[in-house]
Amino acid sequence: MESKLTKITKLQGPGIAFLLVAFTIWGLAPLYWKQLSMVPAFDIILFRVIWSLVCISPFFIWIRLSSSKSVSIARLFNLRLLPWMFLPALLLGANWLIYVWAVNNQHILESSLGYYINPLVSVLLGAVFLKEKLSRFQKIAVFLAAFGVIFYMVAVKVPPWIALSLAFLFGFYGLLRKTSPLGAVDGFWVEMILLAILAMPLIVYRKTFSPVSTGWDINVYLLLAGTGPLTALPMVTFTLGARRVPLHTVGFMQYIAPSSTFLIGLFYYREPFPWPLMVTFCLIWSALIIFSWDLVKNSYTKQRAAAIDKRRLP
Repeated sequence: MESKLTKITKLQGPGIAFLLVAFTIWGLAPLYWKQLSMVPAFDIILFRVIWSLVCISPFFIWIRLSSSKSVSIARLFNLRLLPWMFLPALLLGANWLIYVWAVNNQHILESSLGYYINPLVSVLLGAVFLKEKLSRFQKIAVFLAAFGVIFYMVAVKVPPWIALSLAFLFGFYGLLRKTSPLGAVDGFWVEMILLAILAMPLIVYRKTFSPVSTGWDINVYLLLAGTGPLTALPMVTFTLGARRVPLHTVGFMQYIAPSSTFLIGLFYYREPFPWPLMVTFCLIWSALIIFSWDLVKNSYTKQRAAAIDKRRLP
């Protein structure tokens, strides 16, 4: 018989591989967006929505055919649910727009800061809107992050609006998705449908569908088509990976993406790294170390309690 450790390894090994693919793609994405710097960020997002829908649809169909617990199509487009799906779709689209604009306007470091802050923002939103209790160390982490942002605002007299926008837009998006009855793939597919309804007429109105009106060559349109798999692949692999590994593992691995983005911005594109931003990053990193340690501690405590309860069962 297989040992418990062997079974866990067989389950978590593919899960970690899936997560590694997802977070690596997200972390290296600035290298791709930079190739589209000649295209306005708004137009990039319009095409990204269309091609993401094209790429996620086969996986959506496969999930529905392989699972007997899938939500019916009629429920996916329930008129009472649509307003609750339309709002997260808009939040996700706005997050994409600001991120792509930031990358192509030499703000990669600040965009990475936003995704470092995001887990702490999510914890804060959960406490405010879902009445989730914060542990003592989580409160310390949120305080350190807030102090880092306030320090930056005082030092340079300008808030890090890109980082804050990305963190709070994605934080509220996660909050709404957490309270949604739809699964990750179902919800993302519906969001792309809703955004595509807006994107398609805008593409026609802005006349960006033809090289004659834009002056873009075929390589640009191929790169725009590539935004579909660039979006869908990490989303799918993240969904597959998150089901197979503990929450604390996902929590640790999520920092691969902003760390990769940070290193690309600092060393490859040589963006300026002034001392106020450096201090802010150090405070945020300290907050994340405390937050991650608390996450792991609580996860192991729950696992140990569950194991004890299981042994007590007759």
